[in-house]
Amino acid sequence: MNENQNNTNAYNDLVKFGVLLLIFAGTILVVSLLRPLIFGRIVPAILGDTRAAAPQPVVPVVPSPASSEAPASSEAPVAYPAPSEMVTPLETGMDAAAYPAPEESPGDETAPQFITHVLQPGENLTRLATRYNVTVAQIIEANPGLPNPDNVQAGTALQIPVVP
Repeated sequence: MNENQNNTNAYNDLVKFGVLLLIFAGTILVVSLLRPLIFGRIVPAILGDTRAAAPQPVVPVVPSPASSEAPASSEAPVAYPAPSEMVTPLETGMDAAAYPAPEESPGDETAPQFITHVLQPGENLTRLATRYNVTVAQIIEANPGLPNPDNVQAGTALQIPVVP
């Protein structure tokens, strides 16, 4: 009877070991499938680390040559075509004279130019000022609608002045 009991104990130990291996394999599978979510969003959100977040494209907002006024709102930044999508006048069969040079008004060289930056989690005005080589005061001045510059929420679109 002792031998029968030893065989049963050995079998139970093997079953327990197999179940443990299945749990480990399942855990590894779940973590590997959720890796982009875990390490791309959850961990940076907990740590406040913005290095893991994908960089947002910075699109310059420049007044159009047709009007010397700056755009009324920053909600629709200017999107420029990629270099591969640009067409020269010779490729279209048009004469270069069909594209007159933009007229420069005296106020154009002093017109402030801005880039739009959407604030990411973990970013603040001090980090933006350092990144774009401007002062925090210049960012606040370029964004008069900020309710509280000390507490700017992620997702806020900010105008950053371009310093020559």
